[in-house]
Amino acid sequence: MQRFRAISHVTLAVIAGAGLAATLPRPNRLPDIKDSTAALTLPNGWRITPAGQHIELPGDLPMKMAVTGEGSQLLVLTAGFHDHSLSVIDTRKRERIATVDVVKAWEGMAFDPSSGTAYISGGGRAELGFVRAMAQFGLYPQMKDSIDKPILRVRWSGGQLTPEPAIAIQGLAEKDRYISGLALDAHGALYALNIQTDTLYRLAGKDFADQAHVKTGYRPFAVVFSPDGTQLAVSNWGDRSVSILDGASLRETARIAVGSHPNEMLWAKDGRLFVADSGSNEVSVIKGSAVIETIRTSLDPRAPVGSTPDALALSPDGQRLYVANADNNNVAVIDVADARESRVLGFIPTGWYPSTLAVSADGRQIYVGTGKGLGFRNNFPASTIFQQKTPNPATPYDYIGAVLSGHVSIVDLPNAAQLAVYTKQVRANVPSPTAYVNSNWAAKIEHEVFPKIHHVLYIIRENRTYDQVFGDLGYGNSDPHLVLFGQQVTPNAHALARKLVTFDKSVLRW
Repeated sequence: MQRFRAISHVTLAVIAGAGLAATLPRPNRLPDIKDSTAALTLPNGWRITPAGQHIELPGDLPMKMAVTGEGSQLLVLTAGFHDHSLSVIDTRKRERIATVDVVKAWEGMAFDPSSGTAYISGGGRAELGFVRAMAQFGLYPQMKDSIDKPILRVRWSGGQLTPEPAIAIQGLAEKDRYISGLALDAHGALYALNIQTDTLYRLAGKDFADQAHVKTGYRPFAVVFSPDGTQLAVSNWGDRSVSILDGASLRETARIAVGSHPNEMLWAKDGRLFVADSGSNEVSVIKGSAVIETIRTSLDPRAPVGSTPDALALSPDGQRLYVANADNNNVAVIDVADARESRVLGFIPTGWYPSTLAVSADGRQIYVGTGKGLGFRNNFPASTIFQQKTPNPATPYDYIGAVLSGHVSIVDLPNAAQLAVYTKQVRANVPSPTAYVNSNWAAKIEHEVFPKIHHVLYIIRENRTYDQVFGDLGYGNSDPHLVLFGQQVTPNAHALARKLVTFDKSVLRW
């Protein structure tokens, strides 16, 4: 849980037995970031010092990027809390030159440079509340096609982004659809994964009317073609595996065990398949039908799970692999020139939660899409249209998702000396909990408190701030004016907090 009003990280824990009170210093109020020299402390204690030049997007959580226009343009799909959109960035002028709202998107994007068409995952079915919201803003009639069909189309031509008719999938019930990965073959056929039903669809022919489908592994996430186009790889996010399929028959020829939560993949020209395992701090390297290497991408190879590698890019010469470590706010730079053994060379600092990567056509720059932004702001007082009202209408505040922003950072790829500087920055950005530890208190807790703890119950109120729930608690750094789900709404949570323990970064009360 994040407490945005006071710029602190909040956790509600319930621990059986003990007694303790302590006060911790708050993180710094966040400054404006104008360049890569500024340092900013996030609510979770991590710092960010993003490299490069940064271009703000209309939406948060960039999902996919594609380089086009002979390398001078970058298409960026966002699909976070607000402004699901497709944007075009001029990489030479380093500015956003076009954007179109696609209403509702998710993970997949496949771009056909010959026609300038981007095929976009329409995500899941439209909930009633979403449709009502569109109607409230007068958008539903013209957006109905995008809302109701699973695959969207947008054409980039003549300096303009133009929505085209969306694509239906035969036999896919609306309640069952949630399109994830997309890929195009050399003949223009479109391949789409449905993560809800573990299905791969091939859509071909005029208006994509020729349709076939096969089953995949559990919760398929991404699909990519081999360099020669004869094979497809599907990452089965839910069962720690990658399926290799014959491109013509769609028959599965191998299913290969990899790390936890495989997501993004890319195929190198030499036949190696790189798979980002977001739940395992690693990239699995597949050749043929076996994993030939496992690359640890975390700062420390022994680090516990939590780096969350979620995006990959490869240099044009195939010698450098770039891996976005989303929860460590960095990009790992890996030498993969030797197919027998890869080497992590260093790390590039990024904004908050890098979520997609691309490399320029000339290999001189890397484009980093950051999901949560370069900064942070209070959600009170409200400053966007996503306002929620407390019991006192005079104190509205923004919904938590509204404070997030998406960016694309354009980073000149560093030489060895610059990479060493960047790596030092990345290491300095890691929080040091021991800096806040009072050794006397720690010894007392270890000997007197820990023996009394039998159970830990960790409760998270997703997308709710501390004050929205516990502003009326009477202790901690709380503000009763911002209560939305207080004592009358959450009596059990309040009783647990008063009886046992409430913890936020500014106060720990037992």
